[in-house]
Amino acid sequence: MMKISLKSVTSVLTRNIAWKALSLLTALTLWLLVMNIYNPIQAHSISVPLQLENIQSIQNNDYILQNETALRSYIVTLSVRASDKSWAELRKNQPDIRAYIDFAPIDISRTVALDTPLSVRVKYELPSLVNAGDYEIRSVNPSEVNIILDKYVEREFPIKVQKIGVDAEGYISMPAVVAPDTALVRGAKKNIDSISSVQVNVDISGVTEKVSVEGDIRVINDSGADITGEVELSAEKALISADVQKYSRVEIAAPPVSGVPAEGYMFVSVEWEPKFVEVVGAEEDVDALSLIRLPQQNIDNQSESYEISMDLRERLMDTNVSIRNGATNEVKIKINIGVETQASISIPMSNVSVEGTASLSVILPERNVELIVKGLASAVEALTEEMTRGVVNASGLEPGAYELPIAFPDMPQSVAVVSDEPVITVILEKKADDITEPENREVAGADSGESLDANESGAASPPTSETPLEDSPDTPSEETANVAGEEFAVGTGVNEG
Repeated sequence: MMKISLKSVTSVLTRNIAWKALSLLTALTLWLLVMNIYNPIQAHSISVPLQLENIQSIQNNDYILQNETALRSYIVTLSVRASDKSWAELRKNQPDIRAYIDFAPIDISRTVALDTPLSVRVKYELPSLVNAGDYEIRSVNPSEVNIILDKYVEREFPIKVQKIGVDAEGYISMPAVVAPDTALVRGAKKNIDSISSVQVNVDISGVTEKVSVEGDIRVINDSGADITGEVELSAEKALISADVQKYSRVEIAAPPVSGVPAEGYMFVSVEWEPKFVEVVGAEEDVDALSLIRLPQQNIDNQSESYEISMDLRERLMDTNVSIRNGATNEVKIKINIGVETQASISIPMSNVSVEGTASLSVILPERNVELIVKGLASAVEALTEEMTRGVVNASGLEPGAYELPIAFPDMPQSVAVVSDEPVITVILEKKADDITEPENREVAGADSGESLDANESGAASPPTSETPLEDSPDTPSEETANVAGEEFAVGTGVNEG
């Protein structure tokens, strides 16, 4: 057996040492050259979504991440230098590459004030690769992100129904019932404090019957923005039920008045408000109600005006309708009582006109018309010439003398004529331009040549109050004449209608 000494090994290794070093260097250079050509190292980038780990640890401490939605939208880019083989493996295992922030080690006490951003480093994790030494992570972008914390609170809100659209004509949707009627809302205190309403929408456009639909619960803040996606709800939907009823505007009749006021007083008028009320109910019930009658008011021995109020709902107790929500339930009734007086008034004939005599002349008596009126003292005292204007209707009458009544159309309603109906004698004559001489005509076949007046063939009618009075042979021909015991001014165009 040949014995190898240490000296001989050393001699072999050190012999031609320069050539041996050159060979080793050449071999290494060739290997690097080949690897750079066939498996080069290059710069690459990988983009992955940012993940949030152990976020529940914040809520366990009664805090909430305000910008969670924004953070989950972040994309983290890893800059990598890797050989082609390593890069291929990285791409193949990209679903296993993670970029994340871990909330477990975050010290909540470091947050000096709520709503103050807190910087947290972004971590990453790569899968185990065969060629682990052939790549290098050069940078992470973003390397840090800001988190914003707030107190985590919950609060219960009533669910309101928001009606959309317009009621069908003649119908009205009643207040809706919603189930559940409340919702528990959880989230950042800032968001919870800003909530103005939790609501669910229902479209009532053109609806004429009961509505029962399910709608999404929405959370609205005090700026009118929908923040449903920024909070948590105990329920996402609610059931809305709304009855739809027929609607009508019904007249309220004036209350009847009975009885006699105290002596020296009179009933003047009755006032009531409102005159109409809006009611709702089933279509057949609403259509059957055309008038609301108020109870009778007794004014026996009343000496002053008074007011009362009445609940209209009492007048609808026997019906199946009700007063529209928001409309008044009350009607106010006022009974006006006034001091009564009686007075005598004298109306000059110049304040009396005769109507319907355009083609005739009118002769009126030269005297005043005496009346006794009774009514509200203030109204009697305030009577004016215009209010006591007398009117005589002579329409369709022929020339002649007539007994005709006088009307007073402008007399106030609170004043009445209590004396006998005033009557005057009116003489109607043809106007001067219409008077012609009577024509005589000869009677055919008369030998004597005598002629007859054409008027002799007429027949006279007996005088009445509506028939002209016949002329008497004793009627004087002076400028004045007495007819039915009254003196008249003779002329044309006096008080013509």
